Amino acid sequence: MSRAAGRVPSGGGQAPTGVGRLVHNPFSRDSARSFEARLALTFILVLGVVGAIQYSVASREISARIVDEGIARNSVAADNLLHALETANADEDPFGEITELLFALAQYPGTDHTVLFNENGEVAAASDPQEFMEAMGKSPFGVTQVLNTGKDYVYYPTGKENVGRIPKVSYFSPVILHGGAFVLQTAQTELVLSRQIRDLRNRTLGLLALGVLLAIPLSYLFGGRTLSARHQTALENSKRDSLTGLGNHREYQEEIGRQVGHASRSQESLSLAVIDVDDLKLANDRRGHSHGDAILVALAGLLQTGRLQDRAFRLGGDRFAFILADTDTVGASVALDRIRLVAGERLWGTHISVGLAGLKGAAGDSEVLLEQADAALSEAKRRGRDLVVSFDDLDEDAPSITTPEKVRALRRLLVEGDLATAFQPIWGLEDDSIIGYEALARLAPKYGLGEGPMEAFDVADKLRRTPELDTLCRRSALTGSAALPPESLVFINVAPQALGHATLAGNALIRSIEEAGLDRQQVVLEITERSTERPALLIREVKRFRSLGIQVALDDVGTGNAGLELLRHLPLNYVKIAREVVQEAMTDKSARAVFVAIIAFASQTGTFVIAEGIENEHMLDFIRHPNLHEFEHQIGAQGAQGYLLGRPRQTIQRSPSISNHLRRQRVTARPVTPLSSASPIAALPSQHSAALHVG
Repeated sequence: MSRAAGRVPSGGGQAPTGVGRLVHNPFSRDSARSFEARLALTFILVLGVVGAIQYSVASREISARIVDEGIARNSVAADNLLHALETANADEDPFGEITELLFALAQYPGTDHTVLFNENGEVAAASDPQEFMEAMGKSPFGVTQVLNTGKDYVYYPTGKENVGRIPKVSYFSPVILHGGAFVLQTAQTELVLSRQIRDLRNRTLGLLALGVLLAIPLSYLFGGRTLSARHQTALENSKRDSLTGLGNHREYQEEIGRQVGHASRSQESLSLAVIDVDDLKLANDRRGHSHGDAILVALAGLLQTGRLQDRAFRLGGDRFAFILADTDTVGASVALDRIRLVAGERLWGTHISVGLAGLKGAAGDSEVLLEQADAALSEAKRRGRDLVVSFDDLDEDAPSITTPEKVRALRRLLVEGDLATAFQPIWGLEDDSIIGYEALARLAPKYGLGEGPMEAFDVADKLRRTPELDTLCRRSALTGSAALPPESLVFINVAPQALGHATLAGNALIRSIEEAGLDRQQVVLEITERSTERPALLIREVKRFRSLGIQVALDDVGTGNAGLELLRHLPLNYVKIAREVVQEAMTDKSARAVFVAIIAFASQTGTFVIAEGIENEHMLDFIRHPNLHEFEHQIGAQGAQGYLLGRPRQTIQRSPSISNHLRRQRVTARPVTPLSSASPIAALPSQHSAALHVG
């Protein structure tokens, strides 16, 4: 027993303490400062993006302005050359005047040299003799461009031309002198441009840093603080039950994950209790819902008296969860029994039942822990209520519990999806031909969940992951349809829990059918008669499937009490009578009447009827003609499947011996009602249609 065994625990709503919980990542969603940190990061990113855009735009503007200034300056220089020649004395050397003027132009900051080319692209004058010699025999591309177009031109050298030298930008302008057409080249280093852009970058970075320093505190003071407080309030409210103030199911999921992880790492005990208010509905009916709400609030207050590290949550309705940290089931049982006794006094005569489970027995799995606590609660209810029952005390007759190994196996199955499909033929009794195949999902032995999917679906149902497994089986069935004859009908079983789920909603189903290379009219969704817990949803979904062009079959008809009622309300294409119904109908007259009633009802709506579980010739003969002398016309099933007619196989083949069974039956068979022209079997594209069943 732990040190907390004799103390009444609490669920005070505070997070568990500990060194590991004091160190927070400021950007973690669990951190109290996470919103402020993300808000500050958002401001920094926005300012950075704005600064980068401003820098890019300004850089282009500066470059364009410098180029425009260079072109204008070069044009002015060309005019000056013309003016110098016009004002020169007759006894002076004109090119001497031009050379002096070119030298003066080269003194402009950033200018490397100036050169004058004649109309043949040859050097006529240069700012210094060295440039004159280097330019001899060369005709830059810009000279040709200006001579051809008569317009100014700017030349940017490539990276290869800049290797080992300072990058230069050359400006070319046309000059009309008395000796003909000339081109003035002014070469300017990029240092001026680079210096201005560098200054711009430094100013931008400085303004950005200043903006960050001012924006964050100012935004926090002028609205950010209020926004942060409102966000924190909304976040807390999203995890709180509005009536009791306890954490809701969402917060429970987060907290149980943290607690289980901490207890597993620290090798500490951890217990989980599921608490249910006995006869709360009766209290509501007698004294009103306000009285029932008062009971729930009082119970929540009772659960918050004691240790701060213990947490209470309202999972929904009158169901509460209670996490007892560092407490084994023995100590938790003592504490919870005290709470139970106090509750009987404070809840106006209403009592509570408690189911308890320990982390050690759940092998460190939070989902198994909750399931075990639920099983213990069910046992407390069964024993008469107002009790605390521990899962450790359940006997062998208690409801079966999913083991941690099976939980891990199911999760692995959902990730890996290692499924195979075996096909069982379905025969038409009118012409003794195969009308389809039922595909049975087969699991790999490595999962330890059995060959068939039943045990996997049981585990998935307890973990509320049935839609995921149903999707996996349906995908496998659609993929396996490639092994069937072309244009075959494909029957796919749908788990009741998957109805209304996102995997079947919208275009998700149609998209999966098309990805398998099938037409939607080839697909028949098979829904079990046991899907009657939500009849309105069932009827709505069946009608939606039909509106999409998908056919629907009702499976396991006769096993429940809603078979004929569903036949009346659902627009069905196929009906499959369960094996149990066929067996009972062979020996019991009342059951036989039910069997015939199903067939008669289906025949009036044009629904094709298939009898399942045919294992011998006597059963086959019965479903052909049930031998009810009260009926003037004998009505039998239109299709059959079972071990007599073919066992499930992964390869499709037709056995001659099966055909012999059917032929022997037809020798003595009495006439049966012919198929209705409205029957979906009449619309089959070929003799070998296919029915897939993933159950």
